[in-house]
Order: sequence, then C-alpha cells, then structure tokens
Amino acid sequence: MVSCQRRHEVQFFGRGSIAGMDVNAQKKQKSEFYASLMEKRRTKEEKQQEELRLAGVKKKEKKEAFDNRHWTQKSLDQMTERDWRIFREDFNISIKGGRVPKPLRNWEEAGLPSEVFDVIMKIGYKEPTPIQRQAIPIGLQNRDIIGVAETGSGKTAAFLIPLLVWITSIPKFHGVEEQDTVRN
Repeated sequence: MVSCQRRHEVQFFGRGSIAGMDVNAQKKQKSEFYASLMEKRRTKEEKQQEELRLAGVKKKEKKEAFDNRHWTQKSLDQMTERDWRIFREDFNISIKGGRVPKPLRNWEEAGLPSEVFDVIMKIGYKEPTPIQRQAIPIGLQNRDIIGVAETGSGKTAAFLIPLLVWITSIPKFHGVEEQDTVRN
C-alpha cells in the first residue's frame, strides 16, 4: 500500500527534465534531494572535516582579497614575490643571476647611514631611479654588477652611494705620528 501512495520518479536520460515544467525548479529539487541524501550518510568526522575545509577556504579567500592590493599600498614585509615581479616590471628592471636582493621602493627603506641619507635629500633626489633602485642594494652587499641604463639615469650615483656607505663604515685613520707617540 505504501508503494501506491508514493509517486514514481522517472529515470531520465540526456538532459533529464520533464517537458512543460520549470527546468530550474527541477534542478533545484534534484540538488536538494542529493544534498539531503549526502547529509544523512555523512559521519560526524566527515562533517567536521568539511567544516575545517570550508574554514580554510574562507581564510584563503580573505588572504587573497588582502593580497590583491597594489605594491604601493603594502608595507615592506607584506610584499610577495609576485609584488616584487610587478614592481620590477613597473620600473622596467630586468635582472639575471641568483640571490639578487630586492630593489629599493624608496630612500627611507634603503637603510643608509644618516650622513649619506641627508646628502641624498639635500641634493634633491626625491625617489631612486630604476637603476638606483636595483643597483644600490646589490652594491650594499658588496657584489658585482653590470648596469645598463640611459645617460642621465643616475648610474654614477647608483655606484657611488654604496661606496660612500662603505667609506663611512671604515674606522677613522690615526696618523703614523700619533701612533708613534703613543708607544713612547
């Protein structure tokens, strides 16, 4: 008697919909049936795993939304490899070699001694040029560099600034006469 009261569900082939009825309503009904069936079959552990997975997906989406900011809106420690690649593309900086340091975004992030930094500000360099952005960090690491840029692009300053930083770090030289008198 129970089988007579339940309506028979037709098994469809192809698109699987009944003609003359709303297709979206049919799809919704089928998906609700499938979801309820899966919910009944899931164990408690599977439900917990699904909740953890969804929480991880939400966290990842939140992080990606945060990371989609332009590099100018990020602090130095928030910059990703993608941001540095975009930064180099923005300034037409191309590099070759291994372990190349990150370029300068501005003079404040260069970590220059105050004497050198003050001179740079006094001269009127507002922002480093592209060659300076990449060459100065390499020079500060005392590494070899070949830099190619147009005339007037700041190549000389890009090579001199690391040299000035090195010179300011050298201990002061006391003349030979002073050392001789100290021993006597």
